[in-house]
Amino acid sequence: MQELSINNLGQMFGFTPIELGILLLVAYGVVWAFRRQITVRGVLRWASLFLFLTAMAIATLGSVLFLGSNKSIADSIAKSRWIETSFHEAAKFVEEFRKEHSCFPSRAEFDEWCSTHNKGRLLWIEAPPRSPEGIAKLGKPTADGYLLVYWRGEWHEYFASWSKASTLVFDPSRYYQFGGPLQDMAACIAFASVVSVAGAVLWRWS
Repeated sequence: MQELSINNLGQMFGFTPIELGILLLVAYGVVWAFRRQITVRGVLRWASLFLFLTAMAIATLGSVLFLGSNKSIADSIAKSRWIETSFHEAAKFVEEFRKEHSCFPSRAEFDEWCSTHNKGRLLWIEAPPRSPEGIAKLGKPTADGYLLVYWRGEWHEYFASWSKASTLVFDPSRYYQFGGPLQDMAACIAFASVVSVAGAVLWRWS
């Protein structure tokens, strides 16, 4: 007699083990709902309540972002100004080092300069540039180009020697999804309204 297993059952009915497992879970859920006497009306009521709570959370998030965004964005821009200054000072060091030694500073030499100029270990040099993100944002490097990279805790910022450009953002509107705090809050409220209407429709159907 053949041993009964998930693989054997799957072969008997033409399902893969994963597909058969999903079907068994669905069957178990239907049986459980039947034994608990859970009706379609009850499911719709729970779904509508979930949508109402989601709408409240979205509206609250929009309000919090509106009230706290100005200060957080001002802090981010101030941080970007400091990083910009660090980029320019580091670029000056690199250029002076190249003139004196006819080569780029090593990672250890660059780290030593950072430690003596209060830059920590969050700033480093890529020579030649290796970061796909930095090259994609700042363009193809020249033969003698290099990237300065700063890790700001959530993402990297880049400075390209060949264009003297960086990825730093100073325009407050670019920190918002829709261009400003009022627009972002309005979008959250609009989306919350749509979710609320969906919840009301489900509640009425139930």
